[in-house]
Amino acid sequence: MTKKQMIEVIQQKEAEAFLQVQIDEAIFGIDDKITIRSRAEWCKINGLMEDLEIKPDNTLSANQTAMAYIMNKNKKQLKEEALN
Repeated sequence: MTKKQMIEVIQQKEAEAFLQVQIDEAIFGIDDKITIRSRAEWCKINGLMEDLEIKPDNTLSANQTAMAYIMNKNKKQLKEEALN
């Protein structure tokens, strides 16, 4: 496996873990044990990437889907704030 391939695998794993955090948060809430566990898993991978100076690949479909979850969450929060 080449260095480039290793980086790509790490980026893919990070994207998948980040997406899982967003899914778990949407389903179970931010403070649920499942969400906390998935966030801890993502933090491990993200920390490794920071140590190795690897940037996330935002073009990966998992990252784009995670960003859609974040955008939807933000839209809901804005609507709730507008109603209050």
